[in-house]
Amino acid sequence: MKKMISLASAAAIALGVCAGCGSGAGNSNGKTKLTVGEWPAEQGAELTNKTNQKLGFEQQNPDITIEGDTWIFDVQTFYPKAVAGTLPNLYKAHYTEADKIMKGGYSKDLTEIAKKKGYFDNINPIILDTISKGGKMYAIPEVAYVLGLACNVEMFEKAGLMNADGTPMQPKTWDEVADFAVKIKAATGKPGMAVPTASNVGGWLFTPIAWSYGVDFMEEQPDGKWKATFDTPEAVAALQYIKDLKWKYDVLPSNTLINYEEYFKTFGTEQVGIVISAGDIPRNIHKYEFDNNKLGMLAIPAGPKRHVTLLGGSMFCIANNASDAQVEAALKWLDFTGKTYLLTDDAKKAKDADLAQQIEEGRHIGIKSMQVWKSDSEVVKYEHKLIDDNANADPNHVKLYNEAVNDPSIEIQPEEPVCAQDLYALLDGCIQEVLTNKDADPAKLIAQANESFQKNYLDKQN
Repeated sequence: MKKMISLASAAAIALGVCAGCGSGAGNSNGKTKLTVGEWPAEQGAELTNKTNQKLGFEQQNPDITIEGDTWIFDVQTFYPKAVAGTLPNLYKAHYTEADKIMKGGYSKDLTEIAKKKGYFDNINPIILDTISKGGKMYAIPEVAYVLGLACNVEMFEKAGLMNADGTPMQPKTWDEVADFAVKIKAATGKPGMAVPTASNVGGWLFTPIAWSYGVDFMEEQPDGKWKATFDTPEAVAALQYIKDLKWKYDVLPSNTLINYEEYFKTFGTEQVGIVISAGDIPRNIHKYEFDNNKLGMLAIPAGPKRHVTLLGGSMFCIANNASDAQVEAALKWLDFTGKTYLLTDDAKKAKDADLAQQIEEGRHIGIKSMQVWKSDSEVVKYEHKLIDDNANADPNHVKLYNEAVNDPSIEIQPEEPVCAQDLYALLDGCIQEVLTNKDADPAKLIAQANESFQKNYLDKQN
């Protein structure tokens, strides 16, 4: 491994990895130059894997040069770079930005080449809807997730919440989640669950709760304009539920300003029993040396009106100023690195290397998340076999989540289509208020948030 890292270091220097290369002319010494975003900036297993992939790819494709770009998608920097034409040729973005990216023309129309290469017909239809507009496809999906509940199995055991077969008990409703949290606190003395409140994370994780109460946050009018529609009794009831977790059930941490990092740190250091999370939680908690056998995953519970979970994820986009040759090179790179439905020998090696990296980092192996490709595709079968063959914890601890991912009785809803991050920020404020002020009025807070969302965001979007 030390030798591999040394080779990676040398190769990285030779690459001339840059932090803001931009698309450029796409030609380097007669070769097609492809800049690839989110290139690892620091030494480690991830950089080693990327460098080895680069070397192998260029050996097979001597007419293409891969150049790493360490820029990582960020809403604040993306749009200035997009307008200036300095995005990497191949970059990643979140599904929440798909609508803006497609409307702004910041990603190539990939419809024809996607159909030619078979991507179009093999993408999970739910994901295809997210990355398409007007029947045209503008991205290649990378990963997808659906939200469930993560739990500390040891705390569940102490609270009498484990089944005889080793599966954690499944709370069927949000009220049952609160009941579970009360039992965990009584048995362990620690908060039964955590609720994030900052950096848009609180609002993000609140939306599926609100949906389950029957909330529609926005509605597209016949003229194409958007209207905020969540000043409703259902939204008030959902926010009241969050308030009750603090003041009625008393199951939350004393810290009421919890961002993404703090949220998973709280769980990873075993300070709480339950958090709402996607199946990728191992990458957020392994740094805290969380015992893999203590991780449990459950389906998201149902609300009074719906049983629904949130779909999210990321996609690969190709900058609008990329040449046709760069588009071809980008898709070849994605095929080679195992990011498409094609299960080639190179794709297998890439997936094996990704798994080896996870094992080296000590991550939990066993969770099967939402797939961006159809379930009968060979690449999905291969990934699931890798997980089964390398599971490093009791599979029953995550069984209920793995089953829920493909449960047709649970609705899967993408994130809000317009100004989602702005909505999350407003909802953060509502959550902070009800958790810090026992006398806060959920109805008043929801009405104010609805009005602000319309006036300050949707009206400008319209």
